[in-house]
Amino acid sequence: MWALDVLGLPGDADERAIKRAYARQLKQTRPDVDPEGFQRLHDAYRYALDHSRDRAWQDDVETDRTHEEPLAETAQVSAELQAPSIVDDEPPLASHIEIPTPSVVPTEPAVEPPAHAASEVADEGEALDLPAFLDDCIAHLTQDDPASLRRWLEAQPVLWSLQMKPHIGRWLLQALDERAPAMPAANFDEMLRFFDMDHVLSGVDAWFLHSLRAQLRLRHELLPGHEYDLANRVAAGTAYHERLPLVRRAMRQLRKPFSWDGALWFALPYGRAPQMLRIVNNLDDGRIDRLGETIDVRQAQFWLDAGDTSRMSTARRAVVMARCAAVVWAVGLMALAVRWLVADIAPQERGAEALQAALLLAGGPVLAYALWEAWHAVRAYVRWQCAPEGTPVRWPMLRLLWVPLLAGLAVVDYQLGYTAAAAWLGLLACVTGLLRLGGRANLRLSFVGWRILFVLPFLKGIFGLGALAIVYPFVSAGLGTTFWLIDAIRHARVLWNDARSRFARAAADSGT
Repeated sequence: MWALDVLGLPGDADERAIKRAYARQLKQTRPDVDPEGFQRLHDAYRYALDHSRDRAWQDDVETDRTHEEPLAETAQVSAELQAPSIVDDEPPLASHIEIPTPSVVPTEPAVEPPAHAASEVADEGEALDLPAFLDDCIAHLTQDDPASLRRWLEAQPVLWSLQMKPHIGRWLLQALDERAPAMPAANFDEMLRFFDMDHVLSGVDAWFLHSLRAQLRLRHELLPGHEYDLANRVAAGTAYHERLPLVRRAMRQLRKPFSWDGALWFALPYGRAPQMLRIVNNLDDGRIDRLGETIDVRQAQFWLDAGDTSRMSTARRAVVMARCAAVVWAVGLMALAVRWLVADIAPQERGAEALQAALLLAGGPVLAYALWEAWHAVRAYVRWQCAPEGTPVRWPMLRLLWVPLLAGLAVVDYQLGYTAAAAWLGLLACVTGLLRLGGRANLRLSFVGWRILFVLPFLKGIFGLGALAIVYPFVSAGLGTTFWLIDAIRHARVLWNDARSRFARAAADSGT
């Protein structure tokens, strides 16, 4: 048989001799040096094992026939009289085995021959005990360092097969996805390199690999003793000596059940909310739905909302309100304590003083919060007007015609006799047009060095134009329209192309 010839064995070699010969020849034929020779050796090993198992099965069947002869002596004698003689030195073949007569009832089920037509994956899986092997792989992935893991994987004979290796790699990925054990990211990367799944041509979804890697890495970093790994990853932008205390404090807060008073108290220090936002985002790339076993999801969602400065949310407003109340109450109580200790307040005036203190402590946070909202509204208004062309904004046509509209309203109000409203509308049109022109042209005022000499004349000119704009709304409206027109001329080509695209889309939607 060719397989036994490749292994250098006689025809009657048993399974143990085949395995020993295979192990000897593996020392000279390695898969990374001679893949074709290794594959031929592996095929010979597999076919030799099949041949040995077939021969053992035939011997078992012949033994069973020998044991059954005394049980059916009469039927056997008649069969011998009818059957032709067989040469003694001819080995019995499986096709020559006679089926027992119906009078003989077997006491055990007949042994079925092995399935020669089964696929190689099924054959190796039966000989391998796949679940136990996957358990061993996961144990080494979670405990070894990358170099030890690589040596262990290279020493497994089942992974030397070029056909079996990719199948086992995918089964291992499936087991990791189902069990989600804690694993260092370096071990996961080493596993991908060994099974040749670290590139796009492997056929494995890259997003799945990235997501699984992040999940297993996070579970490893959350284990006791790995706080430094977590701190170095999620707080990389912080000073090195501050990372570990910062992450420990943040994780304690994230593991607590969510409550408004506890979250707001923790958020009082300035910069705490953006800091917590970065930590939550870095835990699992913002996927808090997979962190339910490690942190409180409501707590994490609160910090995602409170630390996002690009939009207004209930959590962000609550944090600002808590900070306003804390600052006003701290300053107000300190001032009241000093006044009551130092000043000599008459008994009849103490009631009025207490009422004023209560109004200050109650109305102060509300006033501070209103100023914060007004400041952010002004900033949003300026960003809306000064956004570059092509940036998605709300109400683009209103944004384009906003300055001429304000100027027109100022003129109309002045003609109708509403002088105060006209003055404010004209001043708003003038300031908006100036900010729009300067912001979209990237103009910056610099008063450093010798230019500081022009600070006072510049301020005088600004106050003079402001006073002239308030007294004469026509002037402010005209200045605002002039600034807007200069900006429109600078962006005429972009505005024209944008208008053409809008009208083309409108025509296409109408079906004309």
